[in-house]
Amino acid sequence: MKMAMSKRTRRPFWGVWVAIVAAQAVFVAGTSGCKSCGGQDDEERIVEVIYEAADAAQRHDVSAILDLTAPRFEASPGGRDRQEVRTALLIVFERYGNFRIIYPQPEIAVDAGVGMAKAEIPFIVGREGVPLLDLSDLYMDPEGWLDEASRSADTYHLSLRLAKDDGEWLVERARIDGLGSFDGM
Repeated sequence: MKMAMSKRTRRPFWGVWVAIVAAQAVFVAGTSGCKSCGGQDDEERIVEVIYEAADAAQRHDVSAILDLTAPRFEASPGGRDRQEVRTALLIVFERYGNFRIIYPQPEIAVDAGVGMAKAEIPFIVGREGVPLLDLSDLYMDPEGWLDEASRSADTYHLSLRLAKDDGEWLVERARIDGLGSFDGM
C-alpha cells in the first residue's frame, strides 16, 4: 500500500535537492566562461568551474552540471551518486522553476601536489520574482556576507572536494548543510 506524503513531509526533501543543485551548480559570479584560457592558476580555474556550474543550474542544464563532476561524484547528505542526482535535479528544476542563488567569494584551498582542492561557500536561494538581498558589497568578505545574509534569509553552506583529472578540475563530492530551514523555499 502506497502512503501519500503531506506537503510538510515533502518540503525538506525538495529543499535538500534545491540545495544539492546549489552544491553542484552555483558559485562565483563575475568570471569569464573561458574553459581553455591559458595562464590560469588552479584557483582561478576552480572559480571558473564553479561559475560554469552556477550558470548551468540557472539554465536548468542538468547535463552541463554533471559534465563538471567526476565519474564517482557523490552528493551528501545521503550519499547520492551521479544518476540519483541527475534524476533529482530534473525533478527539482521542474518543481521550482526559475531560481537565483547568491553567495560571496568562495574560500578555495588547493593542494596542487596531489591534484585536490576544497571549496567552501555560504549561499541563499530565491525563487524568481522573490526579491533577494543585495549583498554585492560584501562579495569579498564571506564572514560579513554570511552575517548580513543570515539576518533576513535562510543561509546554507556548501563544501566541495575537487580533483584534477587530465588537466581539468572536477567536483568529486558536494555536501550541503542548512544553517536555517528549507521550509521557506
